[in-house]
Amino acid sequence: MDTNCSEWLDRIRARPFTDPPSCSFGNTRDWVVSLQAVIAAPFIKHLDIFSNLCVELEISISIKEGIVEDQFETATTFESFSISDLLTIFEGWQRGCNPHWKSLVPIVNEKLESIITEPKKLEKLKTADFALFASCWWPQSDLSQLTILAFLSIWLFVWDDEIDESTGSLTDNLTAAQAFRAETVLFLEHCLGLSTWEDSWHEPGPIISSFKPIGDAISSVYNIDQRRNFMKEIIFFMEMSEIEQRRRLSPELPTIGEYWECRMGTSAVGVCIAMLEFSCQFCSFATPWERRFLWDKTNVIISLTNDLLSLKKEIELGCVDSLVPIAAAADGNPQRAIDEAVAALYNLKACFDEEIKTFLVTPTLQGQEKWTREFIKLCQFNCTGNLTWSLSTKRYNVKEYIQGDGTIVFTL
Repeated sequence: MDTNCSEWLDRIRARPFTDPPSCSFGNTRDWVVSLQAVIAAPFIKHLDIFSNLCVELEISISIKEGIVEDQFETATTFESFSISDLLTIFEGWQRGCNPHWKSLVPIVNEKLESIITEPKKLEKLKTADFALFASCWWPQSDLSQLTILAFLSIWLFVWDDEIDESTGSLTDNLTAAQAFRAETVLFLEHCLGLSTWEDSWHEPGPIISSFKPIGDAISSVYNIDQRRNFMKEIIFFMEMSEIEQRRRLSPELPTIGEYWECRMGTSAVGVCIAMLEFSCQFCSFATPWERRFLWDKTNVIISLTNDLLSLKKEIELGCVDSLVPIAAAADGNPQRAIDEAVAALYNLKACFDEEIKTFLVTPTLQGQEKWTREFIKLCQFNCTGNLTWSLSTKRYNVKEYIQGDGTIVFTL
């Protein structure tokens, strides 16, 4: 497919957001100051609580810009590192596993077989256990809902691996990756009833076209606004993946600020959170501002958890442009960077807990407390479910390194 990259960029460059209201939660500046106080780790410098766009908070940080990869390799000469027990962070939060997990396994394997033909890659994806992923993220869904959620999870992982994994077919080819992104957006918009697929376009490949049953299921449940919101998250994911790929192909590492600017998109967590209403088929409760706050906070927690637990896998694959390696490259102390990431996770969870108390008594939510609590519970399920799966899956392969006290100890 021939795609003009400039047209692609023009199409998705701007992601619309609603400015936060000035009253319902108090003074806007107070929220920034409050967030600044609870997120003390230096690499969460560019977290914007109002949207996924990054706003610089007044947190001091000393980090070299443009640290090249060979400098990082020198800076991270160490024998082992440890990640403290992350399960303790989420004590008191909802967690569970869908009873349809085992029934979903053969359905997931069949789906993977319909997309992936390379035996080695197929086997690797099967061992990741996407049935468990979906079952932990959405433990309350029925089997039909869970199947679509698992299919979406597969689609996101497989799509991203084509560009982000070192073994992906588009990893080193930005031009081809841009065409892949553009074709994806057009096809998904068509599947969601947001545009008309042009007859002159050929049928997309098996990865992109495997979204069709997902789009059909979403369209049968979601109204036009919900589908547009879902598509905005997809486009944000695509745009941030482009920025990530451009930086990865550069000889320099991004700064922590540059990395975090796109991490909330490349994690694809926003896409998954956009399926919360689908997962239990309930109507959301909140104003766009309140919804965005919970959405983004959940995204940050899950993205940071993933950065910690995928660390060994990323370094072994030579992917050093992730949060902990970039932070460690500043002073050559990976363990300190890990400890600060864990501390930030504790603080993010505490901040989430504190702010949901406000949501439950906010005047705009009077009479809707049931849906408030349901949405909060589902966000908590996503966070704890992601952790449960990450500790178990062979994709990250950390289970064998978990010690008796829950600490994960790696040796490199």
